[in-house]
Amino acid sequence: MYGVASHLIETVTNQSLGSFLQDNIWLPLGMTETYISLEEAESAQQDVSQGFYMTEDGNITSTDRVFIETLRGADYVKWVSTLLNRGPPFSQSAYATLLGSHSIVSRNPVEPFQTPTLYGLGWMLQAYHGEVILSHEGSQFGYGASVVLLPQRKFGLVLLGNNMNGVNAAANVLAYHLIDEELDIPPERRFDWVKRYAK
Repeated sequence: MYGVASHLIETVTNQSLGSFLQDNIWLPLGMTETYISLEEAESAQQDVSQGFYMTEDGNITSTDRVFIETLRGADYVKWVSTLLNRGPPFSQSAYATLLGSHSIVSRNPVEPFQTPTLYGLGWMLQAYHGEVILSHEGSQFGYGASVVLLPQRKFGLVLLGNNMNGVNAAANVLAYHLIDEELDIPPERRFDWVKRYAK
């Protein structure tokens, strides 16, 4: 769907996707370290992470910064801060659509969540210890990412890793430890995320 959206933006605006995003989103949000391609990031003399993967014989090998043209990065701190504070350049109705639910993923709650899992425009929505949680995980060759938002508390986490084997599992263990700390959940009431992801 993002490939289609990119094509539509370029066709309707007669701008490259990078120029459109820079003019309408990145610059208004102060996202000065976000680029549309690996080549642009390297040309700007920015630090670019190196991804790794494990071969069948157990060796960790560099991806040599494989870049998939259809995938795009983000200046996460500014992006998450804007989402949590519902700031410009987006309207409040746009935020309601962006952060709302549009379909049901799972009708039955999956432990430790208390509600069915809902989905809306890239976000999984669940309730955890009475708190609304929005999350999205992603990965590409050599990299993994997990973004978790607690909008009522204006608390957000971005966890990034440069090994595609187990990055998101490790990110979730850390994320929910930090969320439990934020929610002041006593140790005896905390879900055992390590046990879930150990397998």
